[in-house]
Amino acid sequence: MSLKQKPLLPTLKEKKRYITYQAHSKETITGKTIVTTLNSILGSLDAAEAGLVPITHDEATNQGIIRTSLKAANKTRMAMLLTKEIMIQPLKTSGVLKKAKQTL
Repeated sequence: MSLKQKPLLPTLKEKKRYITYQAHSKETITGKTIVTTLNSILGSLDAAEAGLVPITHDEATNQGIIRTSLKAANKTRMAMLLTKEIMIQPLKTSGVLKKAKQTL
């Protein structure tokens, strides 16, 4: 007899937002370095709430997409504007990954 856990209802799942960005820096930047700088600005509690994940990052153009939670989307955009090491410009926030990829 195997006990299977019921899946979550769609209304209980955490909703995601995709933020496209343009990074301006003299050095080469990866998606992970952007996430670590945003996590340091947000702090441990807000970073855990945001759950930042780099989806794509093009090192040639320094453009990319970061996934965040719906509740922390505004805080993530604010943290992008407050970075001092790297100038990160948020371009568009979308709920669908396909639409976010079209802006790049």
